[in-house]
Amino acid sequence: MMKASRARGLNLACHEFCHAYELLNAANRIGVKAHLADDEMAAKYISVVLDRYKPWKTVGHLSIGEGASKLPTDEHEFSFFLSVKPGAGWMFFEQDAFNKHVVVVIDDVRDISRLMEACYGMEYFVADENGTFLVAVNWYVIEFTDGAVVTETGCG
Repeated sequence: MMKASRARGLNLACHEFCHAYELLNAANRIGVKAHLADDEMAAKYISVVLDRYKPWKTVGHLSIGEGASKLPTDEHEFSFFLSVKPGAGWMFFEQDAFNKHVVVVIDDVRDISRLMEACYGMEYFVADENGTFLVAVNWYVIEFTDGAVVTETGCG
């Protein structure tokens, strides 16, 4: 679908209240490779993914809705991404003022489990570069489409 460019530092879209700010700082602290996609690419990517999956909620308690598999967040958030299809994870957040059109690309999607342990709680979507699957994580449930999980780690 598209390639992420390596943004230099935190761009203007990454306000201190934006989840990406916390995520990138945590990634730096624990040695996870992650970067911001540039603004134009991020906006296009989010639009394509949201148009493809038509999630029920993109603000508030994020939800893919009908047809998604579900797991409780409190039991699986820090292990779920270990079972996701390998590759880069393209993470985006509620589409509100501080998080609109912001995408953080994590070089190895499996690092998201470890990364989220180092961050304050947040709700987010994750897809691969081509948008072949979508994961939504909110305070209560992890929802995911077919094709996201490729290994059995107690998450299926």
